[in-house]
Amino acid sequence: MLREIRKKMVILHNRGPFRQEVKNRLAALEHREWIHMFLRLSGSRLTEEEIDTMMQGGFVLHAAVEECLLVDRVQQLREYIYRLTDMGAPLSGQILQDMHAILSGGGREEFRKGGILMERYGTYSQINGSDIADAINEVLRFAAKKTEGENSLEKAALIHNRILEIYPFSDRNELLSLAALYYMAAEAGYPLAALKLTEEAYTDLFLHYTKNRDCRGMAQALGEAVLARMDFMMQLTGHEI
Repeated sequence: MLREIRKKMVILHNRGPFRQEVKNRLAALEHREWIHMFLRLSGSRLTEEEIDTMMQGGFVLHAAVEECLLVDRVQQLREYIYRLTDMGAPLSGQILQDMHAILSGGGREEFRKGGILMERYGTYSQINGSDIADAINEVLRFAAKKTEGENSLEKAALIHNRILEIYPFSDRNELLSLAALYYMAAEAGYPLAALKLTEEAYTDLFLHYTKNRDCRGMAQALGEAVLARMDFMMQLTGHEI
């Protein structure tokens, strides 16, 4: 899969720069799919039609305030990731703090102090509050380390899973882990293609990792999303060769 992605990256690079109408269409698609993904994987029960209504400024009676706010926050996050990765900024503690602040709609938040129940997974985090900073720094060192022939999909998936396992803040940890996954994807040059996973499948992949230390399922899901987006980009740009 990684070889196929790299091959298509070269083809798409050679077809650039894309016309503005193509860029606009891709940005609109990415924006919509990202909002759908973040709401779906955060447990929202809104339908796709209801989410689209909110995106267009409409009112959905039973939508929670947090769901409405997340529509704007996800777009801010997407812009932030592209801006920082375009500058070549590696994932850092400050960037994690910034992404968490965007997703929570607040200022900088300190790491949690005590233990915390990971309600979705029915267990407590194994990382004590006093050990979070060291655990996050270990993740960041791994993110910054570049090795020849590394699998960028598995690396992004491992960073996602590890941050979620650490559960560094009192809330928004799933969303932050997804943000880190996509930061690494964008750093590798991939489009921010939304995972095609249900909330249940997403949870199962993480639980599989905690039990087996195997992140290939998440890497596979990311790779499939990236390939599907690249195929669409090639369809849009094929006539430009």
